[in-house]
Amino acid sequence: MKIALTNPVTNQIKECPIDTFNWWVFFFSILVPLYRRDWKWFGIGLLLAVVLFLIPVPGASKGCAAIGLIGGFFYNFWYVKGLIRNGWKVTTLPNGITPKQLKRLGLPSTAA
Repeated sequence: MKIALTNPVTNQIKECPIDTFNWWVFFFSILVPLYRRDWKWFGIGLLLAVVLFLIPVPGASKGCAAIGLIGGFFYNFWYVKGLIRNGWKVTTLPNGITPKQLKRLGLPSTAA
């Protein structure tokens, strides 16, 4: 299920999945936010990478796996929500989107 967003200033359109596991984030971690120019999540991921890889922390490999798993499940949602907060407008909602999903994105339930 994808949601279409439009930047009102540049008229750029992005189609973003909102309910699927993101395998790219699971395998490539902070490279995905870097590619999408999502500087907030790139910075957070970079900070976590520094803590887990450069500072000897017991159980760092388990932490990396947990971050990849959590990021894989939630990054698409966080990315779309960040775009909406930055002024992007929802242009197309997918069929079958639930009021609960709309509420999580900060959209009115009547948008569907």
